[in-house]
Amino acid sequence: MTEYLVSKRFSKVFLGLAAATLSASCAMNRTGQPQMPNQAHLKVSDLTPVTSLPVNDHQPVPIVRDGVPQAVIYVATEERSDKLQMLVDEMVECIRLGTGAKLLVVDAMPSADKPAIIVGASSESSKFIDSTVIPVEGFRIMTAPNRVYLVGSTQGLPYPQKGMASLYHPYANNGTAWAVADFLERFVGVRWYWPIDAWGRTIVKQDSLTIPPSNYSDAPVFQMRMHHPPFSYHAPWKSRWFDNGDVPNEFKDKTEATATGASKGDDYPNMPLPQGTKELPMKPLLTFLRSDNSWPYQIRVHEPQSLWRRGGDWLAQHQELFSVTADGERDTRVFCYSSPATLKFLLDGCEEVWGKGGQRLVGASWVTTSCVTVSPADVAVKCECSKCRELWQPGDSRGSASRIMSDFLQRFCKEVQSRWPDKKVLYLPYWNYATLPEGYDFPSNLEVMLAANFPQGLPELQHPEARENTEKMLHDWSRAAGGRITTWEYSLSITGWVHAPVQFPHVAQEYYRANRNTLAGSFLNGGNVAEWSRCAPSMYCWMKVLWNPEIDIDATLDEMCRRLFGEGAKPAHELLTLMVERFEATEWPSRMGGVGKVSAPIYNAIWPPEVVAEMQELRRQAEAKLPKDAVERKRLDYWLWAFDAFVKEAQEMK
Repeated sequence: MTEYLVSKRFSKVFLGLAAATLSASCAMNRTGQPQMPNQAHLKVSDLTPVTSLPVNDHQPVPIVRDGVPQAVIYVATEERSDKLQMLVDEMVECIRLGTGAKLLVVDAMPSADKPAIIVGASSESSKFIDSTVIPVEGFRIMTAPNRVYLVGSTQGLPYPQKGMASLYHPYANNGTAWAVADFLERFVGVRWYWPIDAWGRTIVKQDSLTIPPSNYSDAPVFQMRMHHPPFSYHAPWKSRWFDNGDVPNEFKDKTEATATGASKGDDYPNMPLPQGTKELPMKPLLTFLRSDNSWPYQIRVHEPQSLWRRGGDWLAQHQELFSVTADGERDTRVFCYSSPATLKFLLDGCEEVWGKGGQRLVGASWVTTSCVTVSPADVAVKCECSKCRELWQPGDSRGSASRIMSDFLQRFCKEVQSRWPDKKVLYLPYWNYATLPEGYDFPSNLEVMLAANFPQGLPELQHPEARENTEKMLHDWSRAAGGRITTWEYSLSITGWVHAPVQFPHVAQEYYRANRNTLAGSFLNGGNVAEWSRCAPSMYCWMKVLWNPEIDIDATLDEMCRRLFGEGAKPAHELLTLMVERFEATEWPSRMGGVGKVSAPIYNAIWPPEVVAEMQELRRQAEAKLPKDAVERKRLDYWLWAFDAFVKEAQEMK
């Protein structure tokens, strides 16, 4: 991976704060008893707040001195998750890149006189820290003489992990990994703004690294912080998810296109990446941004799928399962949720997995260790059988089939509870059955993941009516479930239709801040690389908000520009601020349509010609301050990859 550092000139700011903090910490009395100093080094303006705890008085812990390693790293935990191993490797790499010193990872606990970073709960750390009482996914970072302890929660999760975790459905308590991530951000000065291979990692350059006396804890506000896709984006690159055309000649360099895998979408320039780059790995970035899940109820969306694979004979013998079309035929893509056969079919799947005291996770893909999912196929629910017609609610785009589904859900929850009282029913209100109809009282085994902002996506919550409608659904379903719920969010919807700079960091923050007692977190359904290039500032903030919505968004964006763009930071920050203000503060003439499709009136209200011209000028100013071969210029070009396409698009929207 290619790596570039924040300059020493910038690092003086970082080191000055650390020195001031160190002086304040060392000024404590020498009683050897825990004190509560200022610990100003913990209060970093662009990072989420942590809980400061009493600090023992001791000498600072030397990690690197004048480019020479002083400490070693010892990983105390025997079982290392992929995320923990990735972050330990990242710690070694980032300290090397920042200081020039490569720390050794040793196999045994270092002697007391050897400075060390101890990762995970150990016999030493247990004298000070009880990892079993740290909240799930939480951590504690504490120093002692010659020691920095990075200790995560070791609480067990409420259900066995067998059959619960996968690439698409993580389920883990990775508190120790998050301790390492926080240590790297708060002490080493690392930030991960977008994929590392696109120069998205910044590291403060410093000759020495010394950790002042510290003691603090933290844990995520939201247990579900999942992003899809969790793997790599691959060339050809697309800025607009819904385009299929070829690249216009004015945006195409055939030689470079061959090297970088230029997009075959409409109006795309070449993605400015290192020569030969064909993919951008997302797993490291998402790991470092603490994307994960410890919420035990895992959705199996749109299950069961592909029943046609069971063969024509099976389908012919089970016609009563499927919805009735207007011409009286059966639609084998969608169940009839009024049919007793559908209820029996899903219950039979539960019996196959949970029956006879076993956990035989085979056959019924809609059942996990903890719950069974009720999630119709990815189309609107519409059945013309007599029972469904009785329950149909015409004229309600988000709730025309809500009574059909709620009637089924109520019966299904009661059956599951009577047979398997320790299991849950996880329901995905979506399409035309998202709202909660009156008159339904569900058993206590109901869990909900709400597709609250379908089809327009979370960015549309800028519109007051959209925000009001979404929050009503959140609160309704939370009351029905008797507790917090999760949401399925769309980050691709609006961004997928336009090249325009859609930036919505405060919208995301306000949404999660206002609903922190209603939500247990979200699954972010992404679309393409544009979200982590031109929309990366908002996506970075969104991931940070999912850890704790009390982050200072403005300070975060300011620090982002300072770190990423060097001498071009001022105009780049002005450009980003303008992007944010235009999207978040503009009064739209209407709500979005389609799956977040931006109409010309909305587009021109947000990005009128004079605003586009002002953005062009700020881009020019930023470029003028950065040599073309400078890493800061490469970052600017990556972020503004689709900017010329946006200018052309804006002209066409007039």
